[in-house]
Amino acid sequence: FAAWAMVAAPLIAGNDPRTLDAATRAILLNPEVIALDQDPLVHPAVPAASPAPGIRVWTRPLAAGATAVLVLNLNDAPTPVTLSWASLGLPGNAAARDLLARADLPTGPTWQATLPTHGAALFRLTPANP
Repeated sequence: FAAWAMVAAPLIAGNDPRTLDAATRAILLNPEVIALDQDPLVHPAVPAASPAPGIRVWTRPLAAGATAVLVLNLNDAPTPVTLSWASLGLPGNAAARDLLARADLPTGPTWQATLPTHGAALFRLTPANP
C-alpha cells in the first residue's frame, strides 16, 4: 500500500469492504497514506541510494516543499537500517512524520530502526526551521 501511494497509483481494493479485518481496514483507510497518494504535485517516486543490502529507498517530492521517503526491507530477516536525510539530497535537519504509525518523529538528520522481514517505513519530511 505504501509503494502504491509513492507512485500515486489509483487505490483500488478488490475485496468486500464489509468483511475487512481491523488490520486491513487500518492499512487501507490510513488518511495520511491516502493524502500522500493524492498529493497535488503528482510527481513520481524515484529510487535513492540504498543504505544496506536488501534495503530499497524511494523518494518523492510533495507539494509545499515536503518530501516522501519509502524504505523497503526486501530481506528474509529483520534488518537494521540507518538512513541519513542528507544522503538522499534532503535537508540534513528535517521534521519527520511516520505515515504508517501516524506519529511524529524527533527532528533530526537521521532515522534508525530495524525493519521487519519484508517490512516498510513511510515518511513525510519537512525542512525544519533553522
